[in-house]
Amino acid sequence: MDGDLEQLGERIAEQAAHLDAAMHRFLADLREFDQRGGWHTQGAETCAHWLSWRVGWDLVTGRERVRVARKLGEFRVIDDALRRGEVSYSKVRALVRVATPENEVLLLDHARLMTASQLEKLCRKYALVQRHGQDPHPLGDAQRRYVRRRDTEDGMVKIEAVLHPEEAELVWTMRVGSAVTPVWSRSPKMHTVHRFRSAASVARSRVRSSVRCSSAIRHVRIRDVHTGSSWKGIISSTGPTEVRPA
Repeated sequence: MDGDLEQLGERIAEQAAHLDAAMHRFLADLREFDQRGGWHTQGAETCAHWLSWRVGWDLVTGRERVRVARKLGEFRVIDDALRRGEVSYSKVRALVRVATPENEVLLLDHARLMTASQLEKLCRKYALVQRHGQDPHPLGDAQRRYVRRRDTEDGMVKIEAVLHPEEAELVWTMRVGSAVTPVWSRSPKMHTVHRFRSAASVARSRVRSSVRCSSAIRHVRIRDVHTGSSWKGIISSTGPTEVRPA
């Protein structure tokens, strides 16, 4: 590599470390300003609102900076690493989400060997482990699970859901079965048969997973509400799905 170009790269890295050290000073001042209620004295609703007014940041950025500033005061080792420019603000932001006084040294060691993107992914997975290891709050599960529907401008419907893994698997199986309907299958008979088989794939998975099931075969009936026709079907955990008129 050209010597001048290499020096330029080193200078960029050094300047980035200075920016991180300056961010540490900013966060320390912001934490003190927040604790002493400076934003309230100047008539702001929250410290994030004050940052939006005084610094020009959007509320999301302001809230994130305040959150990190507050948490950073609890972790001396991580705080000192940012002060010396050893880790970036992006890494610190991820670390303080999952850090505890017991694990901050270990997390910091990992942070030094990872990119910020890799560390974000690690901390997200670790946060999930922490959450599952805690005693569940009575309302915690209900607050995390939801289904939202929104009509789009082009007449379509957007559905967003956050579910347990086993619930998501059931919904996904039904979605995949519906998505593979052939475009050329326009006859009511073929459409009904295909919808039965899509539903059967879900039922078959339940037959296989049920330890109380005394038989691997289920006889079911499906009625097409659009055409009024009825169909009988056999769902087997091992063999093919059979469909015939009732």
